[in-house]
Amino acid sequence: MPTIGYLNYDVLDDQGWDMNDDDLFDKAAAADFDDEDYGSLDVNEGEYILEAAEAQGALLVPRRCLRELRSHPLRG
Repeated sequence: MPTIGYLNYDVLDDQGWDMNDDDLFDKAAAADFDDEDYGSLDVNEGEYILEAAEAQGALLVPRRCLRELRSHPLRG
């Protein structure tokens, strides 16, 4: 089961960190952030990351928003 790490973008600004820092998650692990700002979650094979985050309480997004995100996938 893959584990996904997350870090709140606001933390980057608050700490003066850059998203491209090689040790970004090491610095976050050493800091005392709430689960809302930093942590990890397990994602089952074939599961959407947003669904896993919502199920584990890492992301409180109403179900209608998740449906909207799925119907408008990001293009890159």
